Amino acid sequence: MFDLDNCPSGQAARLRYGFEDHVTAYARALAWFGKWPRSGLEHDNFLGDGDNKPMDASHVCHHDACIIHVAYEPAYMNQERKECCQIARKLRQEEKDIPEHCSTHSPPCLLQHAALRTNEAFSIQFDVLRQARGLSREASRFRRPRRHLFSTFEGHLPCRFPAINVHVANLVTDRPVSRGKRGKPVSFCVFCKSIKAFDTAAGYWGHLVNKHDGIDTSMRLDEIRRTAAEWTVYWEENSDGGKRGHATKQRLEQVKQAGFDWDVVLAWELR
Repeated sequence: MFDLDNCPSGQAARLRYGFEDHVTAYARALAWFGKWPRSGLEHDNFLGDGDNKPMDASHVCHHDACIIHVAYEPAYMNQERKECCQIARKLRQEEKDIPEHCSTHSPPCLLQHAALRTNEAFSIQFDVLRQARGLSREASRFRRPRRHLFSTFEGHLPCRFPAINVHVANLVTDRPVSRGKRGKPVSFCVFCKSIKAFDTAAGYWGHLVNKHDGIDTSMRLDEIRRTAAEWTVYWEENSDGGKRGHATKQRLEQVKQAGFDWDVVLAWELR
């Protein structure tokens, strides 16, 4: 059991829990039974019956396979936490200090956990467990993936990426800013469970249109507006390079208009 070769892949189905005629994610069941007894209204919320607010088990560590760091909360809060994960990984990519917690949610997101790729988190867990059992620490390590966004690949503790421990009340909730003159923006999809990076605005926006049709359009519009602001600043600081007629440049102007909506995005015919 302490051999990575026998570990399910990252694409393996998550654990499920079934009781009578209802089946749900194992982490959600753990979060549900973490407080007992439950009221009838809470039971309806859990099953999603009627007009009650849907409830989820949020992974505050931002690792779907985890069954420890879970919080039972409304589904919309679970979605809001994705921004914290994006911030943590952006900070790590820029080699900036990563706070221990976010200052937005309760319980707070574990940002240093969120900054880890899934294979890094598994590698660290196996390293700790094998050390506790007196087994070789080198026998079961993930190899650094060919496409790895960060300067270090974490496989044991302590982690090598910059980290700080501060009181949650002192954390700044604004998005991180780049040092000095900004480089070309890189966007990380806030809706994907795994890290997906895009180095063009059109590429990311096309991904939002074509791969996340289950996400509310208002949330995707907000993400387009946010990244459009980043690209606008980039082009203003680095000149437009003679690209005033470029399709992306024209789209950036459209995003600024009061009438910008999802129909405008669809008219872009992004792929």
